[in-house]
Amino acid sequence: MVSAGVDSEIKLFTVGLDGGEEDNFGSAGTQTYQQVVVTPVETVIYPLVLMINKINDVEFSDMPETAERIATNQFVVNSDEDMEKMLTNIYSTGNYEDALITAEDVAELTAVANPDATYAGLVETVQGFSIDSIE
Repeated sequence: MVSAGVDSEIKLFTVGLDGGEEDNFGSAGTQTYQQVVVTPVETVIYPLVLMINKINDVEFSDMPETAERIATNQFVVNSDEDMEKMLTNIYSTGNYEDALITAEDVAELTAVANPDATYAGLVETVQGFSIDSIE
């Protein structure tokens, strides 16, 4: 695109980040990227919690009899402000401290560490992650 001289004429709406998109996102640089959509990495806690429970032979009291595939929100980055938030999240930084949930909170979602934990609570937590969750 750059060598063809059309990098300022084409607008991209992408899925995923490779790094550096922020330089040309929204009102920055060539403004090539206008939307980015990614799955929050924190959604990995859904299978993680289920595996921890299974390994320890513990189940939620409301655990479904058959496995479920749950839908989760995406991080939909539509503005400069959203991109600023995205750059502070573990997805971009790789730092555990920037995650939307702590290890302690994940442990509390397991029936192993918290006998009152529920499957519904796990699903609600995972489905609650969005770009607006990033502070």
